[in-house]
Amino acid sequence: MKPTGTFLLALSILLLSRGCKKEYSYERGPEVLFAKGSLQKILGNCAPVAINGKYEPGLGLDDNHYVTVQVHFTSPGRYKISTAIENGFSFLDSGVVADTGYKDIKLKATGTPSLPIATNFSVHFDSSFCGFSVPVVAATSAITTVDINRSDSAWQF
Repeated sequence: MKPTGTFLLALSILLLSRGCKKEYSYERGPEVLFAKGSLQKILGNCAPVAINGKYEPGLGLDDNHYVTVQVHFTSPGRYKISTAIENGFSFLDSGVVADTGYKDIKLKATGTPSLPIATNFSVHFDSSFCGFSVPVVAATSAITTVDINRSDSAWQF
């Protein structure tokens, strides 16, 4: 009877080890699911990029500085949409999209603009890309009114 007990123990271990495997939930799926899609419309044109915030040299960027791009998602999943660093700043967003279709995605700005020039960016998603330009302008000084007549004969009330 001893061989039968050993056989049953080995069989139990084998069955338990075969029954253990990673399970994915329906909502999440495997970790390697990445969204697919394009920044370009059906005719191959890029949608206009909305630029938000005032970009000035030497001033750090915050939550008020971002661009909005339109993405046509053809399959759901995780995404990362970004630009390279140009003139000291860049744009980026990542997340998960649950369904397909056109979505407006807000790319947050990070960094600090260096020079007061129009800065060109190329934004990438999946195998598509589009370009846009962000004006970086120097801060304007406040215009003050100067009292020209400062003589003793000038009347004031």
